[in-house]
Amino acid sequence: MLKLAPRIGELLLGESLVTPFQLKEALAAQVIYGGRIGTCLVEMGFCDIDHLALALGEQHGVPAASRRA
Repeated sequence: MLKLAPRIGELLLGESLVTPFQLKEALAAQVIYGGRIGTCLVEMGFCDIDHLALALGEQHGVPAASRRA
């Protein structure tokens, strides 16, 4: 049986990197403007790009590329 990776919003919520309200606002913006939820969260100032990269790396099981050295 194929196991699906958790959605990026669920990962960010689980790590307390975004609030349920912020995720809801970003999802609403995504419906209006399109794009990916991670991009919406970063553009709205709800999530740092490096935290998003770490969560995406975790989601896909690969190391994250971040701006920090």
